Amino acid sequence: MTPTRPLVGAALAACLTGGPVLAQAPDGPPPDPAPGASEAPADGALTLSLAEALELALTRSYAVQLARLEEQDALARIDEAWGSVYPRVDLSARYVRNLRVANPFAGSDAGSFFGGLDAIGWLAYNEAARQNGAPTLSLLDYQQRVADGRSAAGLSNSSSDNPFLVENQITAGLAITQTLYNGAAFAAIRGAEAYQKQVEAQVRQRQQEVARDVARAYHGALLAEARAEVTAKAVARVQETVDEVSDRVKNGVLPMFQQLSAEVELANLQTALLQVRAGADAAKDGLKLAIGLPPDQPIALRGALEIDAPMALDGLTVDLAAAEAERNRPDLETIRRTREMLAVQQELTDARYLPVLSAFANVGITGSVPDERVQAVQDPMDPFRFTKKELGVFDGDYWFDTSNIGLSLTWNLFDGFQTTQQAERDRVAVRRIEVQQAQALAGVRAEIQGSLRALRTAQAQLANVDRNVARAELNYQHAKARVDEGVSTRLELREASSQLDQSQFNRLQAVHDYLDALVAYRIAVGRPLAGAAGSEAAR
Repeated sequence: MTPTRPLVGAALAACLTGGPVLAQAPDGPPPDPAPGASEAPADGALTLSLAEALELALTRSYAVQLARLEEQDALARIDEAWGSVYPRVDLSARYVRNLRVANPFAGSDAGSFFGGLDAIGWLAYNEAARQNGAPTLSLLDYQQRVADGRSAAGLSNSSSDNPFLVENQITAGLAITQTLYNGAAFAAIRGAEAYQKQVEAQVRQRQQEVARDVARAYHGALLAEARAEVTAKAVARVQETVDEVSDRVKNGVLPMFQQLSAEVELANLQTALLQVRAGADAAKDGLKLAIGLPPDQPIALRGALEIDAPMALDGLTVDLAAAEAERNRPDLETIRRTREMLAVQQELTDARYLPVLSAFANVGITGSVPDERVQAVQDPMDPFRFTKKELGVFDGDYWFDTSNIGLSLTWNLFDGFQTTQQAERDRVAVRRIEVQQAQALAGVRAEIQGSLRALRTAQAQLANVDRNVARAELNYQHAKARVDEGVSTRLELREASSQLDQSQFNRLQAVHDYLDALVAYRIAVGRPLAGAAGSEAAR
């Protein structure tokens, strides 16, 4: 089996942005800033559209990186599970230095058998001498002549009190085992594959969550910048008013309190501008954290907080959206994959009732090598004449090989009802995941219902604030014209300007709320985010 390794990050980025799939390696550290990101301006800031921010987040986000590591771990588990049914080859080697060994015949009637070997040779010699008419020897004379013969050959006459002592023992072996049948092993392979699919679904879920967080952070940063721009324009208008009122006060046309009133309003707006700009910087910091950029990396946002075409909601019902979510949502797929893993767990438990059959083959070699590797060779014609023979460490007299093959059967017949109880726990786990699945589906329907309600509310709010902004702009133009004609006061103009600012703030907030509601709906139905500016084609 060759598991697939989809380029999930690049593929989802293409779905999120509507752009081409950019091939990227799933392993290794994230690249510095993203492919597709704009060239940095002269001040070193990285300019990003929403599409580029999403693509960059799917490469650099800490959450996505952790999810991909989980995916790699799942692939390694599959390979590990397959390893349980491959042949097992073990090589072993051992060296032992014997200082003392026991006489295996100690305590028995044969305990002194080896001490009487000289007497057996003496008796055999005297019997042959009598048959040949030669003189016989006493045991002591026989032993003395044997010792003289060994000395003449350069052999030692000292003898060990234990002939079983061999100082050096070396063993080496090669063991091969092949599982022929093991139900648990094959079930574990299926379980590892099911786990890998579950992790893939979790990776997609994590990517959706990251995309949602980045989109919301991007919209929030756009809103903060747009509020700063509107506030800056308001400061500029009030500054013009202060300059004009100051001139009229100097000319004695207007009283001093109007100049003071305009200056107070200007100071208040300048303070508000500082606060709004600080909020915009904080929103960018949050966006950088969601993307995975360094905190000290300056960024600039491309685009405006606008909507090209609102999503068509006619005919869209909770049932239709819930059906789409059940097909597409990765968290629901994760639950289904968990159900598959529990089915594999049941197979693993049932496999404990079955035997395990294996074939084995063993090949080994054993060496018993004494320190003194000199042998005494007795002349067959003269029992008192010896020659010396020296042997090497690897002489065949010291080394012996072994080999065997066979079958091994292991079958647990009774384990104190542990397997039975484990099977019952597996059935409970299946019922539990079924309840959790039903609960998740109910939660998804509630989430879809809430997101649809928020979308409809946001669309209605958009239509209302658009009309109100148009009225506020018209009101400001009328007030300005009246002031220019001298039939109105600057107080009325400032009031109209304040109403226009508030109307523009309300519209920006309404657009932001709509974009967030759209993101929430797409996440709720498991649909990838689309459009760098938040536009949604009618569906």
